Amino acid sequence: QVLLSLNPKIDITVAPNGVDVDFFKPLNLANEYPSLVFSGSMGSFQSYDAILYFYNEIYVHIKKRIPDIRLYIVGKNPPDFVKALSKDSSVIVTGFVEDVRPYIDKSTVYICPIMCGSGIKNRLLEAMAMNKPIVASRKSCEALKVKHMEHLLLADNPQEFMNGIFELLEKEELRQEIANNARKLVEEEYSWEKTINIIENAYEDAIDKKIKC
Repeated sequence: QVLLSLNPKIDITVAPNGVDVDFFKPLNLANEYPSLVFSGSMGSFQSYDAILYFYNEIYVHIKKRIPDIRLYIVGKNPPDFVKALSKDSSVIVTGFVEDVRPYIDKSTVYICPIMCGSGIKNRLLEAMAMNKPIVASRKSCEALKVKHMEHLLLADNPQEFMNGIFELLEKEELRQEIANNARKLVEEEYSWEKTINIIENAYEDAIDKKIKC
């Protein structure tokens, strides 16, 4: 939009981030019900700000209603104040893992409470590709073609997050429906194959225009 405002005639192709849908797919591990998972590079402000917000404003209240729930925080370089959350016996802070997929696969609901930043969140694409039902902030989904209650549940405050998580944990059919829709969307719009096709077509179009010139 900014480039077009400078030159309305400029030829622009947008290729979204993609995910390997053959790698990120359901592993069919035993589900650790009830459990939540958040993944990403935990050394980034986006990630640790999100998980501290989630733990302090949301998770502590969820535990009162679901005492046996577990929260997995998966990703490299967690700061000490994130590691300290594991003093709560229901919280598992993994640090670096060789493969994030088993943690996503075995958890019941994926959460993405990111409240700042921009762009496509690859962690969401990975979770969607793995058939996980998701509760996410609108901020984290701004660049994705997702719809509330179709591909995931959107939440912008602690109460909405709690409501979304409770609803997904209590309704197995809804979890499966949301997860299936999310996987389908990634296959159609955010697979590597889709992104590569967009890029290849852009190059072919540019070459064709150059030849004609």
